[in-house]
Amino acid sequence: MLENKKNPVFIGVNGGFEFKTGETNYLIKQNNLGFTCNSGEIYALAEIFNSICKIQNTDYQQIKQNCRNFYEKKFSSTKRKEEIFSIIEINTL
Repeated sequence: MLENKKNPVFIGVNGGFEFKTGETNYLIKQNNLGFTCNSGEIYALAEIFNSICKIQNTDYQQIKQNCRNFYEKKFSSTKRKEEIFSIIEINTL
């Protein structure tokens, strides 16, 4: 994650030990959460940094809102609690 204007912008890099499936890049692309490139593509990564430096405020605000919405939908503490209680409920039946 890279800080830009004191707010997060996500960068996904496909490759390495834990990202062999490309799931991180897929999620970022599908949900317009930021920028992605494959592992070892140093020029693509440099281009991402250039893009971040040149990003229009409206585009940045949209990505930022997309990140917030994605978090709320998938990872918020409320969502996690609901999933835990659902698992407990299923296992007690």
